[in-house]
Amino acid sequence: MAINNTVARVLQGFGPLFYLVPPSKSSFKSPNDVPNYVQEATPYFFVLIMLEAVIRVLQKKSLPRINDSISSLTAGMLMTFVPMLTGSIEVTMYALIYRHCRVVDLPWDSPWTWWCAFVCVDFVYYWFHRMAHEVNLFWAAHQVHHSSEEYNLTTALRQSTFQRFTSMVILNTHTQCWQTFKCSDLHISMCTVLQSSNGPVGPSFCICSPQGVQPSLSVLDTHRGVNPYCIDKNYAGVLIIWDRLFGTFEPEKDKVVYGLVHQLGVWNPIWVQIHHYIHIWNQFWKYDWKYKMAVLLKGPGWSPGKPRLGCIEDIPQVSSATTKPYDKAVPRWLKLYCVVHFVLVLYGSNELGRTYKTMPFMVSIPLIAYFTFSLTCFGLMFDLNPSCVKAELLRLALFGVCDVFVTHFLPTAEDTTLARWGVRVTALVSCLIWLTSHIRQFDDTKKAT
Repeated sequence: MAINNTVARVLQGFGPLFYLVPPSKSSFKSPNDVPNYVQEATPYFFVLIMLEAVIRVLQKKSLPRINDSISSLTAGMLMTFVPMLTGSIEVTMYALIYRHCRVVDLPWDSPWTWWCAFVCVDFVYYWFHRMAHEVNLFWAAHQVHHSSEEYNLTTALRQSTFQRFTSMVILNTHTQCWQTFKCSDLHISMCTVLQSSNGPVGPSFCICSPQGVQPSLSVLDTHRGVNPYCIDKNYAGVLIIWDRLFGTFEPEKDKVVYGLVHQLGVWNPIWVQIHHYIHIWNQFWKYDWKYKMAVLLKGPGWSPGKPRLGCIEDIPQVSSATTKPYDKAVPRWLKLYCVVHFVLVLYGSNELGRTYKTMPFMVSIPLIAYFTFSLTCFGLMFDLNPSCVKAELLRLALFGVCDVFVTHFLPTAEDTTLARWGVRVTALVSCLIWLTSHIRQFDDTKKAT
């Protein structure tokens, strides 16, 4: 009986990722009753990431690159830090909209309310997603999601830390409904476990497809491509009908090349998040005053004398045969080091996400800052940036400070004592490794001079 109950809970956990959940299980009387779907889905999502890796091994295909996968997961972690700092802003905004702007109260427990919300949220999502591509200021946030040059399950977690501040204005409809249908993004991303960039690995069916339901995910491939025919196409979240109605549908033609039109060529997660804002800032002060609002509100490819979205002729022709993803020849030991420490940071940030509501706000801030700095260090290592050694030594030193800080404000619980000591030993050994490496580099430099 216990085994049956465990299996039932596991299947229920996977259910929302594939729409296998009835309205009665995902409708709530109060916003406070809505579960944290992202946190609940995380372990199941990682199971499917491992399943994707197993499938690729069985097919004798290359595994997703470690640097790209960690970069995507890093962006997802940075995204989860934002509501820990600004969650009250969103709640306050929703409360004001609900109190002063609502037209009618729909019964929260009615299936008709659920289905109506499903269609309405998907419709509004189409227009928000379109704005995220066609309005430069919105694209500055959304480009993070498109910055990977690969397409796999980890790519779904490559999210912007700033997009929630634009999306909450447009998508802050009925909180219960929106939280429920946020899983639609997860579902679409889940489908990629059955289709890699090298072609389908099995029969998959997705509502977001040319004929409504058919064994193809080429619509999603086209949306993520940087081939000229892929630009500003296929915005729909679930129902592809919106693209057909509003003229943005495009079937897949040539083999898609993923990423940004101008690839970043860097793994630094902070730069990935902010680089387009810096570009907008420079463009804003470059042009005359009559063009400044256009810089913000027209497309990212616009410049004076061009159409609102820029000229498609400006998009460079690319080919999957000749376009090689950005990479650095990082030693295997350093890759393993980054993976081990990334898992430790992932564990720590998950613990923070689980407990931050019960701890003082001033305790959360330095921990979030430390985790962010740690993730940045991993990016510097994958870039083989010369400053990575000093940055990592500083990070390991700061770990000691954070450890004392957390122990003082949050006495170690019995169920995490062993894990914390494991992290401490790992940090100490790592510090010795980098100190030895730093001393060796110093001696080599001294001999050379």
